[in-house]
Amino acid sequence: MVNWTELLKSRKGILFIVICTAVVYINSLSNGFVWDDNVLLVPNEAYKKLDFGRIFFTKVNSLEYLPFRDLSYVIDYQIWGMNPFGFHLTNLLLYLITLFVLFNMVKNIAILSGEKEWEFIAFWATVIFALHPLHTEVVNFIHGRNTLLAALFLFLSFNLCLEGIQKQKNILVLLSAIIFVMAVFSKAIVIFFPLFLALILFLVPATIASWRKKALVLLVFLGIDIFAMSIHYFNAFSTGVMDVGFIMYGNDNWWIRIAKALQNPFFYVKTYLLPYPLSVEYQVSFVSGAFVFRSILAGIALTAALCLAWFWRKRHLIPAIGAAWFFISVVPVLNVFSTATAVADRYAYLPILGLSLLSAYPLKIIVSRNRVFSYLALGIILAWCFIDFNRNMDWRSEVTLWKSAVSANPNMSRVNLGLAFWDEGQFEEALACLKKEKEISGTFRYDQYQGRYLFKSGRYSEAIAHYKEALARGGSALKEVHLDIAMAYEKEGMDMQALEEYLKAIETDSLDMLEKYSRQAREGASRVRGRLMQGLEEARNQALNDPLNFKYQANLALSLHRLGLYEEAEKFYDRALKLNQTSWEVWYNLGIARMKQRRHAEAIQSFEKSLLMNPGNKDAFNNAGTCYMSLRNYSQAIKCYERALALDPNFFYASFNLGRVYFNAGNREMSRKYFLAARALAGENSGMPAMVNQYLKELN
Repeated sequence: MVNWTELLKSRKGILFIVICTAVVYINSLSNGFVWDDNVLLVPNEAYKKLDFGRIFFTKVNSLEYLPFRDLSYVIDYQIWGMNPFGFHLTNLLLYLITLFVLFNMVKNIAILSGEKEWEFIAFWATVIFALHPLHTEVVNFIHGRNTLLAALFLFLSFNLCLEGIQKQKNILVLLSAIIFVMAVFSKAIVIFFPLFLALILFLVPATIASWRKKALVLLVFLGIDIFAMSIHYFNAFSTGVMDVGFIMYGNDNWWIRIAKALQNPFFYVKTYLLPYPLSVEYQVSFVSGAFVFRSILAGIALTAALCLAWFWRKRHLIPAIGAAWFFISVVPVLNVFSTATAVADRYAYLPILGLSLLSAYPLKIIVSRNRVFSYLALGIILAWCFIDFNRNMDWRSEVTLWKSAVSANPNMSRVNLGLAFWDEGQFEEALACLKKEKEISGTFRYDQYQGRYLFKSGRYSEAIAHYKEALARGGSALKEVHLDIAMAYEKEGMDMQALEEYLKAIETDSLDMLEKYSRQAREGASRVRGRLMQGLEEARNQALNDPLNFKYQANLALSLHRLGLYEEAEKFYDRALKLNQTSWEVWYNLGIARMKQRRHAEAIQSFEKSLLMNPGNKDAFNNAGTCYMSLRNYSQAIKCYERALALDPNFFYASFNLGRVYFNAGNREMSRKYFLAARALAGENSGMPAMVNQYLKELN
C-alpha cells in the first residue's frame, strides 16, 4: 500500500508531484509551433526586438493587450531564437512553478478553513490539477501561455495577500496587488478574483484584520479589476474579437446568452469527469434543439449545487470553497459576449482548481480508510498520465493536431486539417480534404485553394474562376480571397479589375491578424494605381483649368473614386455639388465614398440627399440601411431596407440585410423569415444561398 503519510511529510509530496508532471510532459518539448502560434507569434517581428515601449504601450500582436505574455515571448526569442523547443520549455517550467505556488495556496486555504489534515487536501488537489488531461492544451499551446502566466500570478497574489493580512504586513498586500495587475494583463480570465477574495477574507477572524481593513483591501483589488476590464473590453470590440464570429456563435439576444451561460459549466464538469477524447475544437451548440428545456434543467442543477455548498459550509468548508471557486472562476468563460471560441480546454484551467478541491476532500477520507480506494485513485491518476503523454503528441504539428480533432469528432469541419496539409506542402491531400468538406458543407475554402494551386502553375484565368466561386460561396467579406483574385487579375494584365479587388481587400471589415492581408493589398493597390494614374492627367487638367464646369469636376471625382482615392474624390464631388445641387448621382457617389471611409453618419446624409431627387433608388436605401446597421441603429436600418424591398420585392440584398439586422438585434423569428425569403430570391446562384445558410444554420 502506498504510504501517503510518509509521502506527504515535509516537501516530499509536492516534489513527487512536480517530478511526475515533468516526466509526463517531457515529450511536449519536441513539439513545434502550431495553430495561432504560426499566425500571431512566429511571423511577428515585434517579438524579435527587446522594445519595452512597444511591449507595454501597444498591442504587439495587433489583437490583444497582454504585455506580460508578450514580454515572456521576447525573452524566449532573445535566448532561443524562433526555436520551438525553448518556448515549450518555458511553458513547462511555468507550469511546474505554478504547482509549487498552488500547493502553498491550497495549504493556506485548508489551514484557514480549520482543516487539520491540510497535507492530504493540498496533495490531492495539486495532483489532480497537475495531471488532469484538460491541462495538456495550456502546457502545449505556446499561444496559450497567457493562461499559464495569469494563473501563476493569480496564485502568487492570493498567497501574498493572505499572508500579508494574517501577519499584518501591508507591504505584502501591496506586492500582492502589483502581482494581480500582472495577472489581469496576462489574461483577462482572472477578473473574477476580487469576488473570491471577498469570500476568503470573510473567514479571516476580526482579531487579525478588521472589517475596515478587509474592505480597503477589496477596494484596491476591485479598482484594479475595473481598470483592467475596461481596457480589455474596449480592446475586444475595437479589434473585432467579440464580433468577428457572430455568424457562427449567436447574436445579441440576452435570453440566448443566459441559456448558453447556464449550460456552459456542465460542459466543463462533464469533460473533467471524462477527459477523453480531447480536441482543440468542440462541436457544441447550446442553442440547438430543446435548449430551453436544457437551460431550465441547468439552472435548477446550478441552484441546487450552490444551495448544497451553502448548507454544508459549516461541516464541509473545503468543498464549499471549491464549489465557490469553480462557479466564480467559470463566469469569465461563459461566452456571455460571443467570441469565436465558445468552449475550450484552456478555459477550464482555473475552474479545475475548484473541482480539484471538491474531489480532494472525499479522497482525503476514503483513501485513508480503504486500501482499494487508494489503488483506484492511483489507477485513475496513471490513466490520466497515459492520456496526457499521448495528447502531448497530438500537438507535434498542425496536421497531427487537426487529425486528432477530426478523430475526436468525425462530424467536425475538415477545413483546418486541409489548411494544415497545405501549409506542409501536401497540396493534393489538402485539396482532397477541402473538396470533401465542400461537398458536405459548401465551404469556400476548396475553391480558394484550388485557385491558389492553379495560380502557382501560372493558370491565372482558371484561378480567377475558382476565386470568384469562393467569393460567391463565402460572401464578399473575405479579405484574403479578394487579395488572391486581385493578384491573379494583375498577372493577367487586367489592372482596373485588380485595383477594384485590392480596394475590396483593404476595405473589407474582417479580422486581419497582424494586418498581413491589408498590408499586401495596400502595396498591390499602390502598384496598380501607379500605372493607372497616367491616364488621369487629362481629366485632372480639365477640372483644374475649368473649375466652373460641373461635368469636369464630377468626372474627375468619379475617376479618383474608382482609383480608391476617396478623400481627393470627395473634394471634387463637393466642387461639383457647389455647381449643381440637384445631381442625385453625385450625391449617391459621395455617399459611397464616405461609406468606404467608414464615415457612416455623413454617408447617410449624402444618400438622403440623393433620395430627395431620386426616391426610387433602391441601392441608396440599401446602402443607407447598411450605414445605420454599422452604427447599431437597427430601427432605422430596418426602415431603409424595407423601403428598398418595397421598391423591388425581388431585391435579394434588401431581404438578406433585413435578416442580418434582425439577427444582430436578437429577433430570431423575423431574422429567419427574411433569410428564408432571401434564399428563395437567390435562385440557383451558388454563392447567395451559401451566405444565407450560414445564418439559418445558427437559427435552427
